[in-house]
Amino acid sequence: MELSSREVARRSVIALLGGRTVGTWWIVAAAVAIATIALGWGATRRRGPLLFATLFVIGVACQLQLNARLQSDGFYYYSYLRSLVFDRDVEFSNDYRMLGLGDKTHLFQKTRTGHAQSAWTIGPSILWAPFFAAAHPVAARLNATGADVSLDGVSYPYRQAVCIAGLVYGLLGCWFCYRLTALYFDRRLAAAATTCVVCGSFMLWYIVKEPSMTHAPSMALVAGFAWMWAATQGARTRRQWVLLGALAGLMTLVRWQNAMFALLPAYDAAIGILTARRTRDAQALRSSMVAALVFIAAAAAAFVPQMLVWRAIYGSFLAVSPVGPQIRFGDPQIVDILWSSRNGLLSMSPILYCAAIGLVIFAFRAKGSTRALPHEGFRVGLPMLAAVALMTYFNACVQDWWGSAGFGGRRFDGTIPFFCIGLAALAARATDVVRRFPAAALGVAGAVLIVWNLTLMSTAQHGVLRLGEAVSFGEIGAAQA
Repeated sequence: MELSSREVARRSVIALLGGRTVGTWWIVAAAVAIATIALGWGATRRRGPLLFATLFVIGVACQLQLNARLQSDGFYYYSYLRSLVFDRDVEFSNDYRMLGLGDKTHLFQKTRTGHAQSAWTIGPSILWAPFFAAAHPVAARLNATGADVSLDGVSYPYRQAVCIAGLVYGLLGCWFCYRLTALYFDRRLAAAATTCVVCGSFMLWYIVKEPSMTHAPSMALVAGFAWMWAATQGARTRRQWVLLGALAGLMTLVRWQNAMFALLPAYDAAIGILTARRTRDAQALRSSMVAALVFIAAAAAAFVPQMLVWRAIYGSFLAVSPVGPQIRFGDPQIVDILWSSRNGLLSMSPILYCAAIGLVIFAFRAKGSTRALPHEGFRVGLPMLAAVALMTYFNACVQDWWGSAGFGGRRFDGTIPFFCIGLAALAARATDVVRRFPAAALGVAGAVLIVWNLTLMSTAQHGVLRLGEAVSFGEIGAAQA
């Protein structure tokens, strides 16, 4: 029975329907279409809905081709949704078994309140709820026709709805990344940077292959938060401070680490308070302090659902689950988390090298902006750079810094919006340099290729490249390096 329930919980909608997956050419067509359409994103805002619909259809096709389904950590987040809707509680013992997790014995060690263990957040289930609700009538209709579709929240319409939710939130996150980048750069450049960072990094995997993970909604919330923070800089009303705080609380409900992005408005508040104290402006000082308190209160209010869950499961409004990974602040694996072949951020997503360099350029030399903002780099780029650095340090301190069996540096999902700005900044700077020094730019590019050829000749000279024989590109590349 246990094995059967696990198989039912993990089977794809395509297999259940008896259909055939679309051809591999869909992947190539999707990649070309995404790049082509997204590069024209900035042409006119009126094309936005059509663009979103087109990308949504392409995304669904990719999910079907790649057999996207509820899996991995998605089961644990999904347990909240199924249990709250059908059982009206957060006791997950029966949910874990229904989802095929009965062999995870550590999850069934009762807490002092008699609940099963959970180290996962409630936020994703809140964001998935509308899609889950829309799946219920579909499941009911299929059940009424005699199809083998249960109405207990674990059959394929419910589970596949979560995958669709991941796609929608992923596209929404891309839109906010674009909007954020377009605050400082040409819209076409912003669209190109967003396309390249999302499609060239781990993020695409969690939109079309494993959309039941939290990374797509997490990226969307952080991107929306960052866009609102940047768009309201210098003229933020109290209501906007409240909304910004609510977004901060919500994005923390999805992933704990996202709380670190509150560094952005904290930087604003600190600058405002210090400036007011230096100029002895009592009204400005009071306004800055009230804004900070309003932000904190709104963030705390939005985080209440998680506190209530902790209270029910662990008997305390603030709790740390014993089944979660340890955080070793004194032993960060900085080098590994960036460059290891075991899901290193930069080694697995080389395009982020360019984005990281560009973010430094943006922080200390913010040129090419379409928005008049004094000291733009230090007011915008510097806190962004600090947030990325803080996230890097925190992720490097997590016990399984490589993200277990995930693809790429998945825990950096919240940094994607800042890398979009970084890539646009590098492109703008590189374009300026090439325009001013075309011969030098050609010379540098040529020099790189010449060095590559010389190192290849060296491998042949030393016998690593065996002339006339098939060889491993990995072995040759290592020898060249």
